[in-house]
Order: sequence, then structure tokens, then C-alpha cells
Amino acid sequence: MQDREKGDRWRQWLQIPLWVSLVALAVSLFTCYDLNFRSDLDVVLGKQARLFVQENWQETSKAQPVVFVSLACVNNGGSSTTVTDAKMEVSAFRGNNLLFKSSYFALREVDNMLEAYGAFPQDPLRPIAVTGRSSQLHDIAFSTGSYISPNSIVDTFHIVLSLSVFNDGDWEDCGEYVSSSISDVWTDLNNGPIYKSKVIDITPVD
Repeated sequence: MQDREKGDRWRQWLQIPLWVSLVALAVSLFTCYDLNFRSDLDVVLGKQARLFVQENWQETSKAQPVVFVSLACVNNGGSSTTVTDAKMEVSAFRGNNLLFKSSYFALREVDNMLEAYGAFPQDPLRPIAVTGRSSQLHDIAFSTGSYISPNSIVDTFHIVLSLSVFNDGDWEDCGEYVSSSISDVWTDLNNGPIYKSKVIDITPVD
């Protein structure tokens, strides 16, 4: 009887290293997968955006509202990934009344959104490669894809920015941002060639 009990205890002790080995193997396999096969991309906007005017919109003499934002690309996974395009849906409201809603495309990257002036000729967005466990910040100018009438702009309004990026072959929704009580900007679309700009605070919508 005692020999049997001793044998059972030995078998229990031998099982402990086996379980430790299995756990270590599982951790190693997950680490290998995480480092080589998985990317986990988050794309968010900075806390501020800048509203300005794009002259000679789509090679016309018209001026149109342009939106500058800081695009932060954060890769929480171990594998590299690439953002190849970005777009926004921009909606402006006065109270509950929709003033305009337009699809905005990434017009070009700029060195500093706070200091960008001029006609902003289109320059396709270069691919943003984000290596594993790293982040990148890019200032992007977004232009409207359809004409916005100057009559749509009022003295005070609020906007909603809906961001999407093209990553790994698909468009991915990256959230909405709102800014309220905007004034003294975009009301001078017909009054160039000097236009007002405004830096606004934007807040993510939960």
C-alpha cells in the first residue's frame, strides 16, 4: 500500500514539469505568432483640427472648405501593417439642421497643419508603413469631393468628422469626432484671396 502511494506521488511530481513545459510552449507559440503574423492597428485623430480654405478647388476658380487633421497610426501588434489611404465624411449642423454633408478625401500630407497655406495641389497620400509596436503621426489635408455652396455656411455651426482608413485591403471605420460652437471661418469663400483659418478642438464620440 505504501509503495503504491509513493508511486502516485512520484507520478504527480512528474506531471508538474510536463505542465510547465506545455505552458512555456504555448507562450512561445503565441509570441511567435504575435511577432510574425499579427498586426493590431488603431488610427485616431489628434485633439485639434484646423479649418481653412482650398483655393482653385479641383482646378477651378472656386474656393472650398478644407480640413487639416493629425493622423496617429498606432500598431499594437508585432507585425508591420500599412495605411494606404484615408477619407472622412464631414457634416456641418446648425442646431439639428444639416447644413451640408460631404465625402472628403486625403488631398495631401503637409509638414505642419498649423502653418499650411496656399492652393494645396493634390498629391496622393503615400503609404504609411507602421512597424510592429510603433506609432506614426502625419498631418493630412482633406478636401471635399463635391462642391459645397458658400450659402451652406453660417456664422456659428458644429461639425462631425467620420474617419476611415484603407488598411490590409479593406476600409476600416476609425470613429467619429465632434466640435461645437465654430464661428468666424468658411464664411469668406467668396471673399478671397485672403481667407480666415481656425484651429478647433475635436472630441471623439463614444
